[in-house]
Amino acid sequence: MLINSLGVALSSFFLSVLFSLLIKELSHRWNFLTSKGVPSIGGISMGLAFFAGLLSIGSYVAGFPKGIQGVVIASAVILLAGIFDDHRELSVIQKFAVQLIAASILVGFGVRTHIVYIGDPVNIAISILWIIGITNAMNLLDVMDGLAGGTALVILTGFCAISAINVNSLSLILSCVLGGTVLGFWVYNVPPAKVYMGNSGSHFLGIVLAAISLTTHYATLERPIALLVPVILMGFPILDTLFLILMRIRKGKSAFNKSEDHMALRFLKKGYSKWKTLAVMMGWTLFFVIVGLILSKVSNPFAIATLVFAGWGSFVLIKKMGRVQI
Repeated sequence: MLINSLGVALSSFFLSVLFSLLIKELSHRWNFLTSKGVPSIGGISMGLAFFAGLLSIGSYVAGFPKGIQGVVIASAVILLAGIFDDHRELSVIQKFAVQLIAASILVGFGVRTHIVYIGDPVNIAISILWIIGITNAMNLLDVMDGLAGGTALVILTGFCAISAINVNSLSLILSCVLGGTVLGFWVYNVPPAKVYMGNSGSHFLGIVLAAISLTTHYATLERPIALLVPVILMGFPILDTLFLILMRIRKGKSAFNKSEDHMALRFLKKGYSKWKTLAVMMGWTLFFVIVGLILSKVSNPFAIATLVFAGWGSFVLIKKMGRVQI
């Protein structure tokens, strides 16, 4: 499918700006999904812009590759559940059930890992765990104005680069459409936020990012370590989630219970402004994206050295932020 990647991203951006503005005004008028006077309609505006952006490429979704059809259906399921969750909170079990359904839909449409030698059952299990994990990681990251969206934009830049280098049209289409969509929403979400992402937005963003990571090609049989590229590209949301779980367990709390132990909130506690916190966390995201891009092209020995360096950086960050009392 021959498309102008920049044109696709720009059209999605303008659609997202338009939908965000329109739905923000409707939310104020109807007093629907507002928190402290700020509409939590990011999921609705991003979802509409994303679907419209895909439709602008072809006449009907059914005319697209099977993988895109799966992404549309699965993300729509997550989005609808998220809107209900924002309106009337779902239980943890209900959320996981919806995520499992959406992940199964993606896998059923072929959006999954295809790792040689481990067999289909294991590939399917890994894919479902990955989709659910990334979906929740992006949701946990959404604790500050602009943070989840800004992090996603940096990660999508990495996916766009790898997709373009490997001439992978499916992941490039999805990355460009989602990138433009998130950027259009982000205009309204940076500090001080005029709209919030809401659970609908963070879950929607997470599942589409997970899908993109599963449609991108990374490794050859000669460089199996490159299979870790998607883990590294998504490294900061994953690290943030692991940090949060570790801090909760250290305090004797359940990993599923809500708390104020988020890394972003610790930066704020240290006296950082929201803008400085956003810049620092996007900087760390860029660090992982650069490491992932390097990992996708270098030999196995150099890749191992790069991973050790990234691991050391992660350890230093976790140790430093773990000392901040909150």
